Amino acid sequence: MNLKYNRVILTPMKQDTEKQLYEIVFLANPSIPEEEARDFHQKIKNEATTLGALIKDESKIEKIHLSYPIKKQMEANLGSFKFTMDQGKIDKL
Repeated sequence: MNLKYNRVILTPMKQDTEKQLYEIVFLANPSIPEEEARDFHQKIKNEATTLGALIKDESKIEKIHLSYPIKKQMEANLGSFKFTMDQGKIDKL
């Protein structure tokens, strides 16, 4: 799978003793098929669960209109999910 994306953001949501809540949000190029964006979303979730993450919440891939252009595109495929994971393992993701 050759999915073009600029950045996946890992945002800590809440401090806990051993596990922390994170959120991954990504924008994918709207010209790729929606199925490929879903596969990428699933691949990231699988990586996280392999490292011991527990998925708390997830959104479906949706095409959104951007407020300003990114690489001359005014639309993008948006995906996100929240998960808890040991703080020491997040660098491996």
